[in-house]
Amino acid sequence: MKEKGIVALHFFSDGCSSQYKSRYTFLHLSQLQEEYQNMTITRHFFGSNHGKSLCDSCGGVVKNAATRAVLSGSHIIQSAEQMFNFCNEHLSIAQDSTCCHLESVRSFDLINPSNIERVETGSLQPVKGTQTIHSLRFPSTGSLETKLLSCFCEVCPIGERGVCVNEPFTGEWCQQKIVRVRKQKKKKSVSQAVLPVVPVVPVQCDIVPVQRDIGVADSSSRGVYFASLRAKLTKCNTFEQLQSVCRSASAEMSLYPMPVVAPKRVIDVGIVDAIALSLVPDYLKPLHPVLTIADGNCVPRAFSLLAFGDQDHHKELRCRIVMELALNSFDYLCLSSSDLNLLHVLSDHHCGDIKETFERETVHIARNSVYMGMWQIMAASNVLGVNVFSAFPQKSMKVYQSFFSRRLVPRGTAVDTTIAILWSATKEHNELMSDEHWTAKPCGPSYGVDKVC
Repeated sequence: MKEKGIVALHFFSDGCSSQYKSRYTFLHLSQLQEEYQNMTITRHFFGSNHGKSLCDSCGGVVKNAATRAVLSGSHIIQSAEQMFNFCNEHLSIAQDSTCCHLESVRSFDLINPSNIERVETGSLQPVKGTQTIHSLRFPSTGSLETKLLSCFCEVCPIGERGVCVNEPFTGEWCQQKIVRVRKQKKKKSVSQAVLPVVPVVPVQCDIVPVQRDIGVADSSSRGVYFASLRAKLTKCNTFEQLQSVCRSASAEMSLYPMPVVAPKRVIDVGIVDAIALSLVPDYLKPLHPVLTIADGNCVPRAFSLLAFGDQDHHKELRCRIVMELALNSFDYLCLSSSDLNLLHVLSDHHCGDIKETFERETVHIARNSVYMGMWQIMAASNVLGVNVFSAFPQKSMKVYQSFFSRRLVPRGTAVDTTIAILWSATKEHNELMSDEHWTAKPCGPSYGVDKVC
């Protein structure tokens, strides 16, 4: 840039406080100003709802294409390298020799994390008036000058010291310092004992699922208690709040024991689902799927049917599954890396960190009629204290079949009882989707119904 005679560098962006408009970004720009002392570096923020530009449409093309590829099952994208390979193969546009327009070119670069220079900033004190600032410049490292509105008169853009003709409208330049804050050492707390990891083993074809009997009679107090508990869980906005409520409720679980296990005939617990019957894998052919209500509570309804013989206790099962995940999160984050990566990618709350994805999903599934997935089925195995056989139809991609078809073993001593869950879908979904791209609801955004065998 110096060789090309550039005297000023102006950055424009929206005012997202967690990204561009933060004290850490201000510090980095002041360090950049120190590196390029012969240039004036300024930062400007668009007003609310005015931050769109050409880069947003380009980013939208890439993200929509990647999303469609993942949802269709044609690609698995769970790393920067896989994203780069997909974009390079399907979205690159080479330079057209007959056209000189920049818009005719689209290329992608993969940056190695080891090549990124990261400067340790530590904790910084917030810059006063950050939300109202729309223009900044940086006299030196750790200092900045702020202005209410941006100005491009003869003085402001090149950093000259002088009178700004628009000062009555844009405000004066105000100098501030970026102050580092010393962190106080936190007292170490005694950690709770960690339970063993939930083992996951490949599916065995000779398993014979057994139904749970109702065991104990339900009472109105039981229903009232779990309705009240679910209301408390629903109000939690963070994982820490959810854990606090679950710890308080865990001591009262002994008052509401789960029913005992006993063999049961299909005719005693419900009716056979004719649509799901066609999806039963060959190794489960002697078994018959039982219809569950498709209202977003498919998983807890299925386990209520297995535990109590009816679907009426789905609120209780949802509460117990949420409590299991919140109080024993370590168990569900210590699976194999391949399992965790797939759970991470398939989650509706997918973000950059697996732990954060798990916590967001757990907080969300506390709400009624929110679909559940594989993490929740693993938790149900521990809630009921039995082996859970997750059966996936012989459709879709092989990676999905091998991942979702498995036997889940509860922590603690080995048990003989096994119950089965069939991943299924509605009639409309079955007719619309090809075998290759078929998905069940817990894996996708819509259409699915879980069944109990």
